[in-house]
Amino acid sequence: MEAYAADEMEQLRNTVQRLMADNEQKNHQINSLRTALGEQLRSRSQQDDYYTVSRWNEQPAYDLNTQIRRLLLLKVQYPGFTFKQNDLGHLSTQFFPLVKTSCPIV
Repeated sequence: MEAYAADEMEQLRNTVQRLMADNEQKNHQINSLRTALGEQLRSRSQQDDYYTVSRWNEQPAYDLNTQIRRLLLLKVQYPGFTFKQNDLGHLSTQFFPLVKTSCPIV
């Protein structure tokens, strides 16, 4: 019976040692994966920052025909509507309401 108990204890000891070695190996794998994931997230974050900046600098698609139609409609609806180029070279709009007067325009 003692031989059986000693043999069983030896098997348990071997099993515990094997489990501890497996656990250590898994901890090493987990740490390696965490490190790789951290590097990937940092890399992706830098790429996202780059793409955010480059998307910010891009101009949205400009449909000239739509803009011309819109401006012509404004001119028809509001005869006092004028266009002026600002200091930056952009076209801005101004609205001067027409006032009816009894004086004829000469």
